[in-house]
Amino acid sequence: MTTDLGDINIPLLNRFIDAVDYPPASKRFRAVAVICNALLDDELVAAPAIPDPEFTLVVIGVPDLRTTYTAVFAAAIKSVA
Repeated sequence: MTTDLGDINIPLLNRFIDAVDYPPASKRFRAVAVICNALLDDELVAAPAIPDPEFTLVVIGVPDLRTTYTAVFAAAIKSVA
């Protein structure tokens, strides 16, 4: 009896079985934040002074975010009604 392993093959399994023979995995974090311009300055105070190459954050400031979001959401609902 054989089991279908999908995209998994022996070399891939061996990479995890013999993990000490391979370079360690690295973590990288990427994120996008959409924030109201009124809150932007206060939130950026917490940003680290020295950038970390393993973390990337793209911040998009939107004037009156709640008002803009509400108007867009209402327009989307109206367009399908």
